[in-house]
Amino acid sequence: MKEIEGIREVIDRDGGRITQDLVLLLKNLEKIYSGLDEEKKGSFCEELEHVLEESSGGQKLLFCTFLCVLTLDRKYLHLTQEIVLTDPSLTVENCYYLYQRLMRILFIHSELADHDAILNQWKILRDVVDSYAYALENDLGQDLSYIPRNNRNKGFIIVLIGQFLAASHAPSGIALDRCRILQKRLNKRVMLINVADTLTPVGAVPTWMGGVGSYIPQYSSMDSIEWEGGQIPYFQCDQNMPNPEVVRLLLNLIRDRKPEYIIDIGNCGLMPGLAARIVPVLTIDTASALSGFETQVKALPRPLGEADKEILAEMGVAEDRVISQLFTFSFPKEKGETISRDALGLDGDDHVITFVGNRLNHEMTMECWRMLCSVNDPKLRIILIGDFPEDQMNEVIKAFPALEGKIRPCGRVPELRTYYRICDLFVNPVRNGGGTSAALA
Repeated sequence: MKEIEGIREVIDRDGGRITQDLVLLLKNLEKIYSGLDEEKKGSFCEELEHVLEESSGGQKLLFCTFLCVLTLDRKYLHLTQEIVLTDPSLTVENCYYLYQRLMRILFIHSELADHDAILNQWKILRDVVDSYAYALENDLGQDLSYIPRNNRNKGFIIVLIGQFLAASHAPSGIALDRCRILQKRLNKRVMLINVADTLTPVGAVPTWMGGVGSYIPQYSSMDSIEWEGGQIPYFQCDQNMPNPEVVRLLLNLIRDRKPEYIIDIGNCGLMPGLAARIVPVLTIDTASALSGFETQVKALPRPLGEADKEILAEMGVAEDRVISQLFTFSFPKEKGETISRDALGLDGDDHVITFVGNRLNHEMTMECWRMLCSVNDPKLRIILIGDFPEDQMNEVIKAFPALEGKIRPCGRVPELRTYYRICDLFVNPVRNGGGTSAALA
């Protein structure tokens, strides 16, 4: 294929460097690939694999992640993880940057999360936590010694989250809910800390898994959050984590305040793993898949399966460090807002279904749209709540013209239940997450 030969020419010309010309050629290949049939896609990947084998260093990582994102083939995912685990040129910040983006791929495309993928991710996380802890202790003199139970403050709990947005963001709402329950039911003093390292920009290396996590700078000026009739003390890190100075600040805060324990919402990764060297940390996953953890205990919203037990054994983690629990919700009071069908251009006799999520452009696959297009109902209307880029919506309509005029993108909304009341059916696509929006429905 002449386009792939063009990539070879750029590699020969520029050596191992990643140039703008190379990136533009890959973007063009991405467009070409989407228009190929399955047989031609196979040949395309075979040719590009030869380029991958011939490359080295940063180019190898770029090509590997390109193929991983493009094809969603496990072998490219595993190869990317192998590079992260074995390439000595990658710093601990590089590895954590890549770990976060691989976790995002596994979250969105849960079908890729096989035994090797989960195991490799855990190994990456363990290496990152161990390397960072070693540097803190040996290079910076940070005290990471464990505080005995009798020396800890039994009335004080710290809650960590890797990304705090708004209550409508499920992990953020869960964090607020857990904080308020600790205050009201257990009479504990709490502090909520947004570590702000979800899809961190720190340690960036050229990959095809870019993007930075959402972040609300205005929250940095807040020292508390009002929630369900109470005030929750709050601290937010800048979006430059892991920053050694701020990491040390947080670790020193933990050492000074001596919390009884820490709750890690959503498996932040590095910071809970470091904090667990000082006090007990409970990781509460907000998705059902087992993922690696470097804390003392993990709460999983389902029973352990045999595959889970094999991974735990290989990582040397006792099964009793995973607690199977029923995931519960406390819903805030409704805001009293209303919306009518008329406001969205809907008739009273329309059959309205809704999809909710911040990754609907990934989770609503072409197979999903094909299923909706096959519904022989002229009154079918589809409400999308959450982010769905306009250009991708145009692609959906181009592929399924029968759906034109039937879709109502609403973006993010302040109160889901207001919209649910004008819908006839809530549909949860096959995905990790979505539990909060489903429970509200």
